[in-house]
Amino acid sequence: MERPPEVLEQIAALAGDLARGTSLDRTFEIARNALGRRGEKCDISQLLRELSALRECVMALRDRSSADGGDDADVRAIHVAIDALMAAAAERCDQTLRSGFERIAAERERVLGKLESLLAASPIGLAFLDRDLRYLRINEALAAVNGRPVADHIGRSILEMVPDVAPVLEPMLRDVMARGQIVFNSEFTRPSPRQPGELETYLATFFPVRAPSGEIVGVGGVVSEVTAARQAQEDLRRVQKQMQSILEHTPASIWVKDHTGRIVLANHRLADALGHPYEHVIGRRSEDLLPAEVAAQHNAHDAIVAGEHRAITAEEFVPAPEGVRTFLSIKFPLPGDPPMVGGIATDISERKQMEEELRVAVQSRERVLAAVSHDLRNPLSTIQFTSATLLSQLSGDQRWRRQLEIIHRSCVRMEHLITDLLDMASISAGRLSLHTKPEPADEVLREALDLHQPLADEKKVALVLRGPSEGLLIECDRQRVLQVFENLIGNALKFCRAGDTVTLASERTEDAVCFAVEDTGPGIEAELLARLFDPYWSGPGSPNGVGLGLYIARGIVERHGGRIDVRSTVGQGSRFSFSIPLAAER
Repeated sequence: MERPPEVLEQIAALAGDLARGTSLDRTFEIARNALGRRGEKCDISQLLRELSALRECVMALRDRSSADGGDDADVRAIHVAIDALMAAAAERCDQTLRSGFERIAAERERVLGKLESLLAASPIGLAFLDRDLRYLRINEALAAVNGRPVADHIGRSILEMVPDVAPVLEPMLRDVMARGQIVFNSEFTRPSPRQPGELETYLATFFPVRAPSGEIVGVGGVVSEVTAARQAQEDLRRVQKQMQSILEHTPASIWVKDHTGRIVLANHRLADALGHPYEHVIGRRSEDLLPAEVAAQHNAHDAIVAGEHRAITAEEFVPAPEGVRTFLSIKFPLPGDPPMVGGIATDISERKQMEEELRVAVQSRERVLAAVSHDLRNPLSTIQFTSATLLSQLSGDQRWRRQLEIIHRSCVRMEHLITDLLDMASISAGRLSLHTKPEPADEVLREALDLHQPLADEKKVALVLRGPSEGLLIECDRQRVLQVFENLIGNALKFCRAGDTVTLASERTEDAVCFAVEDTGPGIEAELLARLFDPYWSGPGSPNGVGLGLYIARGIVERHGGRIDVRSTVGQGSRFSFSIPLAAER
């Protein structure tokens, strides 16, 4: 503190003045003025020490004067004046101390007010305890966790307020005070005071509370309930385990790559497919696991997914000790910032091998059929021609004529069979040839009726025509369409009884003519409808059929760009319909 100018120095020199008999009036006046300067800073304690030293000097002069037998009235007056100065200085010192204490008290109340506001407003639990672990302060949030009002905590120990967790917390809190170190995020579980039978999980941080001197006077705690968070984490872990279990039991290889191409999620099937341990797959890129040219193919597919934000399906190859394996991969974008790429791959190596074997078998079959058809047709044509010639020349001998008719019909049936086999092979290979041109729809329909009228008359089945599409032209191979009618009308006549009716109909649709063959025959069971168009399949009523007619009919219709359908009701009959596109206007 700053002293009044020259005051204390002059008082300190008073002993010299007394020794020389100098008047003290001026010195006392300066001291009084110093004590009266309340607006200036003054070290009162230093002033008191100086006055006390001066008083000792005066006492020594008085004792000396008394020993010399002199009059000590002046000395006593000086002594009284110094006592008055010391009293005034002491009063000023008390006033200064009181003012300081008042400022400290006001600051303390201000700080405590802020602390109380913080405690009240905090959504997490806060508390301060003394060295005996008794509550000094606690906020509503933590009091609610303990299930008791705030007032019930003050002055009581942890053991009294939370006996269920006191054995865990007390050693920890005493260790914080002993070591003077903070304990972060200590987790503990306790029975819920609000929901009996339930457990609650808490996360707490404890810290030492120090006095201004640095002495540890207590401990503070920040406590937050994390039951919901821990439950969410547990649920997440459970879902992750479930997902991993699904991944591991899926017969396909599954993976996820981040934006750098690194595998961040995968199942063991992917590791097996790549020929690496599972631990070596996670975090690696395709170029780390596959030959450069193979990795480049995989990365190119990933780039399409990431760049165009769409799923793709691609065949990808992976080298293996037994040879190159083929996978059918479905790759798709996954949302994120940045987005990722997911993939599911199925090993189709066996299927590709079977497809190749089937392709070779089909080629072999076609070669055999071509050879057989050529080698059979020539002698068959000779037999058919010879039998027809002999029939024309024999008139009287019915026994030989009947035998020749059997030979002739057998030749015709074998000719149809060879034709069906060749058509079936062409349809299967996608090479059925058509020679299309615009044809009048009503003429095609009427020709089909005329071709089958003799057989219908023979079986006493009515063959009628309904709604011919006059003036409509269809783009078709006429002979092939008549072949379709031959199969459909032939089947209808085969199964119809005498007195039944087979109706041929046609009608225009938006861009085609729909033909129909409808009969009043016995109908077809519902469970058989799905197999009607399968090759080499014949229904229960066709023991001698090869089962190619409807398969070939469907192939011819679809080759024209149309479709064929069937509806049937047992006991009421069947309706086969097919569409042929209209010819373009010229």
